[in-house]
Order: sequence, then structure tokens, then C-alpha cells
Amino acid sequence: MDKSMFTNTDRNLFSIEFDIVGDNWLQPPNHLFEDTFKIDVKEDEKTYTVEAEVPGVDKSDIHIELEAGNLVIEVAENRKENENVYIHRERRMRPMSRTIFLSDACEEDIRAKIEGGLLEIILPKRG
Repeated sequence: MDKSMFTNTDRNLFSIEFDIVGDNWLQPPNHLFEDTFKIDVKEDEKTYTVEAEVPGVDKSDIHIELEAGNLVIEVAENRKENENVYIHRERRMRPMSRTIFLSDACEEDIRAKIEGGLLEIILPKRG
């Protein structure tokens, strides 16, 4: 039985791949730290409904604005400090915003509520 499982080329490729991963193999993927939140947009004949995932955010930290068809949702930085000492932390709150173009959304009578970490915004359509 051949004791050499890999050719020299295989060993070099493995070494290169390992060097790319390097010391960061315990770090979560970069997409977990993107400064954004997930949204869904639904539409019916009279309204748009926007749902945004904002777990752990107080409603006082959310700003909603509609101007020229652009709905802007901004979430302020959560500055509450905890006395705990973390050895690993992925759930940090940073300032985030999303902009959605809704061409015929009306700036009047916009309703919003937050429940269970889900922000729901209902925007009437013009006409």
C-alpha cells in the first residue's frame, strides 16, 4: 500500500487553501456582519406592506421616512452596554438603513408597528 496519499501538487494546493483560511477559520463569515437587515415587501390593490427583521430594537431607535417614493428605514445604534464579558459575539447592533422605491406610495396615513422583532410598515397607494 502506498503511504503517500497526496501528490506534491495536492499537498501544495492544500497548503495554499489552508494559508487562505489561516487563523480566521473560527471567525464567522463576513455576511453575518453586513450592516443591514432583511426585508419583505408585499403589495395588494390599495397598499404596500413592508416587513423588516429588527430583533432587539426599540421603536424609539427606528426612523421611517417616505420622500419622492423612497421609503427609508433607519435603525439607530443600540448603545446599551452589558456588564457581561463575551468570549464570542455576533449579535451587535450598528446603525443600519434600507431604502426601497415604491413609486405610487402615499406619504399620508403610513402605519407602523413592531412586534416580536418584526417591524411592519403599511403604506397606502395613491389614487
